[in-house]
Order: sequence, then structure tokens, then C-alpha cells
Amino acid sequence: MELIWLWIESYQKEFILGMAALLFLLCLFLLLQGRKLRRMEKRMKAYESGSLNKTLEERAAELQEELQALTKEVESEKRRLTRFLAKEKKAIKKVKLIKYNAFETQGGKVSYALALLNEENSGILINSIHSTDFSFSYAKEVVRGEVDQVLSKEEKEVLEKAITERDKLSAGIKK
Repeated sequence: MELIWLWIESYQKEFILGMAALLFLLCLFLLLQGRKLRRMEKRMKAYESGSLNKTLEERAAELQEELQALTKEVESEKRRLTRFLAKEKKAIKKVKLIKYNAFETQGGKVSYALALLNEENSGILINSIHSTDFSFSYAKEVVRGEVDQVLSKEEKEVLEKAITERDKLSAGIKK
């Protein structure tokens, strides 16, 4: 014990400064805790008097109004999306072109058959026959993959390819 007293006597100034710093930090800590305590007491009084409840009720009402507005907006967007998807089904998605030589005496594949179909395999089939003397184009309506007119070999081929190629692509995406 005597060693401790000797050490304190030899480092008296440093010891007093250290104790003063520690006392200062403790006072600062007490002041901060007192401030927190006063804020907490104010909140408790506000809660007990009911003024805080009114604020919470008002905020809950505001949030309810916001929720209702967002719900209406979501419903509106759902209707827009439904209309868009209905229109999108009718859009041309399946396109296939086959070029061919309609007349063996002529060189080059200048004639063509073109299928333009939507998701339901409805659309048009265009066949354009070209020669050196004339050119004819035929358009045929396609309803759900069926045509009520006689089809040439090229028209049958382009129609089948348009229907099956897009179906293969869709099946590949789903997997």
C-alpha cells in the first residue's frame, strides 16, 4: 500500500489532472443523460395528455388516404395492362418469308410467299408471283391457322413454318 502512496506523491500533478479529466467526463455524461431524461418526460406527458394520440391518428388517416390513392392507381394500371395485353395478342408476331422460282424457264427466285400472323395464328398470307411479262399478288386471310381457299405448295410451306417456328421459340422460352 505504501508503494501506491509513494507513486501518487511522486506523480501528484498527473494524478490530479487525470482525476479532474475523469470528473469532467462524468459531469458531461450526467448532463447528456439529464437532457435525454427531460425529453423522455416531455414525450410521456404528451402521450398522457393525448396530444400525441391525435398526431398518431392524423398520421394514420393520412396513410390510409395514401393507401387508397395507391390502390386506385394500381387498379387503373391493371386495367391498362389488361387492355394492352389484349391488343398485344392481335399484333403480328409470326413472320415468315419464302422466296422461290415460280417459272422454271426464268432464273432467280423473284417470287415469294409471306405469312404475317398474330399469336392466335390469324393474319394474312401474301403470295407474289413474278415473271418477265407480268406480276401477280394474292392475299389470303388466315384465321386460327386455317385458310378457306386453295393454297399453293409455297403458301402451305410458309404458313406451316410461320406457325411452328414461333411455337418452337415460345416453347424454348417457357422452359
